[in-house]
Amino acid sequence: MTLLFGDFLLERGLVSEQALNNALEAQFRDQILIGQLAVEEGFLSHDQVIQILRIQKNAAADADKFGRIGVELGILTDEARLRLLEKQEEKTDFLGNILVSQGVLDPRQLVNAIKEHDALQIDDAE
Repeated sequence: MTLLFGDFLLERGLVSEQALNNALEAQFRDQILIGQLAVEEGFLSHDQVIQILRIQKNAAADADKFGRIGVELGILTDEARLRLLEKQEEKTDFLGNILVSQGVLDPRQLVNAIKEHDALQIDDAE
């Protein structure tokens, strides 16, 4: 079973639930938007982003994600959608870094936690 890093930190008592939620909120808040990336990378025009956002806003609560709507409209390829998701992930700060910057963990605690978490993931894979 794969244990997400935040859940691992919580289980080990290294962070409180509130500290984890604060860090996750910061990570989400600071995440670059797919539409912004699509324009920067030349995959979509500003008008196309607005078109997708309008559809997304008017859709039901379980509406599909931005990239899928673009693909369904035929204005974004699936390859471009995947590339944008990769780019977004590359530009998103790691949870551990956020926890260190917020003073919840010190760098040494983070390194040790990463090593322990990685070891658990390897054991689970075997």
